[in-house]
This record gives sequence, C-alpha cells and structure tokens, in this order.
Amino acid sequence: MSYNILAMVDPTSESPLIGTLFERSMHASLKQWIARPGDLCEQVVDDYVIDVIHNDLLIEIQTKNFSKIKTKLNHLLKQHKVLLVHPIPKNKWIIKIDRDHQQLSRRKSPKKGRVEEFFREAVYIPDLLMNSNLSVKILLVNMDEYWTNEKKGSWRRKYWSIADQILKDVVNVMDIQRVDDYLKFFPQNINQPFTNKDLSSELGISYSLAGKISYTLRKMGILKLAGKSGNSYLFMINKKALRK
Repeated sequence: MSYNILAMVDPTSESPLIGTLFERSMHASLKQWIARPGDLCEQVVDDYVIDVIHNDLLIEIQTKNFSKIKTKLNHLLKQHKVLLVHPIPKNKWIIKIDRDHQQLSRRKSPKKGRVEEFFREAVYIPDLLMNSNLSVKILLVNMDEYWTNEKKGSWRRKYWSIADQILKDVVNVMDIQRVDDYLKFFPQNINQPFTNKDLSSELGISYSLAGKISYTLRKMGILKLAGKSGNSYLFMINKKALRK
C-alpha cells in the first residue's frame, strides 16, 4: 500500500527550508500520517511529552536511538498502552546542498531498507518488547535525505552532515501486536535448529543483523539455545513462549 504525505518541506523545492533538528521534518510528517481526527498531539502524560494520543493509546514515533526512550517507555508501560512507530527507509535519495540550501547533487542510495532492520534498534529494548502493553508499527518509507558539507559528519559520509530527512511516502506497514507476530521475521521453511549463518543466508541479510535478531528474540524468550555447531550457537523457536 502507498500513502501520500504532506511533508513539512516540499521535496520538489529547489531551495527547501532545512530543519535545524535532525528528525524534525520526518517526525512531523509521521505524526501527520499516524494521527486521526480527534487525536491529541504533543501532550504531557506522566511528565513525558507524547507524540500522539489516540483514545487511550499513546503513540510514540522513534526514528532511531531506542536506548534513549527506554526509561520513558518503561515508565509509561506500567499504566498505559503504547504504540511504538519506527520508520525504515526502503528507498532513499541523497541530496547535497550548499550553505544557501541550493541543491548541488541528487542520487539514489543503492541500499534498500528491510523490516528486519528494526532489530538494529530493538536489540536495546528486548525486555520492553515482551510487555503486553506495547505494540509496534514498522514503516517502510521512501525519503529524501539532505546533506551539508560542514565537515562535522561521519567519516563514512566523508564528513558530510545530515541536515534533514523528508518523508515522501509510506510504502509498507508491519504491525506487531503480540509475541507470535515476531515469527513473521522468520522464513517459513527454515530448518531447526539454526545458526546465525543459517538465518543470514535464509533472509539474505548480513551476519551482523542476523546476530541482532537472534540476540533480541532469545532475550525475549522467543528463541532458545539448542547447543552448538562448532563455534556457532544453535537456536530453536521456543513454542512455549508463543500464544496459542
């Protein structure tokens, strides 16, 4: 499915107004996408500012750094139902701009985002993911990412800094409502027990990401250790942890 988004910055503009905060435009556009008529935005609950409140559901949008919201979620989940929304760029266009916000170049990133990349962040909150008050919505999105050459960015970007991220549209949604839903990440025909190498091969992902998936799900009790094969751990799905 595809949704048109009214972004905070017009991505077709030759001189867009770049946000001063890294997540501002993406975050604001996602609030527009998730909010429904009658919902409340930016309200304080238990001393925390909540992105969107839909009836009795608290909606938190987090593009990265799950570790930074661990304390907040831990507190809110004691008395509230929380929906955690996490966008992953399926397609990303990198636009370099000068100090006057004039476009220098535009190219499409060769990287293709996948829902499994959720575990790059989920690895920091496996205990909270088991909480029955927490649900998750993973969004695959198309986006523009604006870079400025301030010599303060990552060496991987040759020190270009990310000035802003602009949401173009949401192309797919994955909802996780209960423990069983985490089985959606597994290939149906994967042989058990399996290693991280097996999981990497079956899903077509990096060995590192496969390790994050197995670590997170083992901490959640969804996977259990089943011995070793050489130097590699073997994992099996723990059926006792899943709802019938």
